[in-house]
Amino acid sequence: MFVGVLTATLLLSLWPAISRQWPENLRLHPVAFGLLLALGFVAGELPNSFFKRQLGIQPGGRRNSAIGIALSIFDQADFVPGVWLTLAPLWLMSPAQALVVFVFTVLFHSMINVLGYAIGARKTWA
Repeated sequence: MFVGVLTATLLLSLWPAISRQWPENLRLHPVAFGLLLALGFVAGELPNSFFKRQLGIQPGGRRNSAIGIALSIFDQADFVPGVWLTLAPLWLMSPAQALVVFVFTVLFHSMINVLGYAIGARKTWA
């Protein structure tokens, strides 16, 4: 995951139509941006995975309880808080921006999961 995020960030930094949309400090430091972004993705996954294992939920599994459903929803965008924290040295998202990114990511990731289930690429829709 780390190498993929870093590579994608560096490649996207070379594409002006994309990189010009980034905040200036991120455009000026694409390697640091990629490293912090990749670290945030990985770090953001860890707490949710830890809590799921503590509850006996296997990777890819879910539990049909309020906590299990909440963890499943959070699992769709658990990297957002990690990225928010790790990017802070270069660029601090406002809480409103982080919330918009989180909600959009949950919705988009959920749609991709349903599509994957519909075409047989996933065993569950969530």
